[in-house]
Amino acid sequence: KQEEFELVFADGRTRHLLLGAVPLFDAEGRVRGSVAAGADITQRKRTDEALRNSEARFRMLFSTMIEGFCIIEVVFDAGVRPVDYRFLEVNPAFEGQTGLGNARGRLMRELAPDHEAHWFEIYGQVALTGQPARFVNEAKALHRWYDVSAYRVGGPESRKVAILFNDITERKQAEEAVRRLNAELDRR
Repeated sequence: KQEEFELVFADGRTRHLLLGAVPLFDAEGRVRGSVAAGADITQRKRTDEALRNSEARFRMLFSTMIEGFCIIEVVFDAGVRPVDYRFLEVNPAFEGQTGLGNARGRLMRELAPDHEAHWFEIYGQVALTGQPARFVNEAKALHRWYDVSAYRVGGPESRKVAILFNDITERKQAEEAVRRLNAELDRR
């Protein structure tokens, strides 16, 4: 049997110990002693706590940010051309920013079959080269404009890309309205 113990010293320091013991039996099956072993697991406990705290901070940020965020895995054909991507993670703001519901685990072409090839090409380049991309682009299939930052997640063999984005459709519509108004005023 193993037990964990926390020792608190007079100066306030703490140590975590894992102690275990097993009985030693004689030929008749009577307990004649025991063997005990112990290990200082203080560093492991501190590491576990730091990991839990880090995960909690990440989840809080992930779930409360107003920007859309997702992690995708780019799908390539045999010629290493990007042809689709699968949503691995999406934050709560994702659906409001894209209009796409239940996207996690699904392919983009499944959700928006007419999604433009330039999206696949940009994310494919990020996945292959590791070079981040920042751009503004229209997603006609979603009837929206986006301001996007994309970053590779993992090493060169990874095909994963993290995407942070904002729907800027209203801004683009306002810019277009101003452009048309200016053009009309110029014609007068």
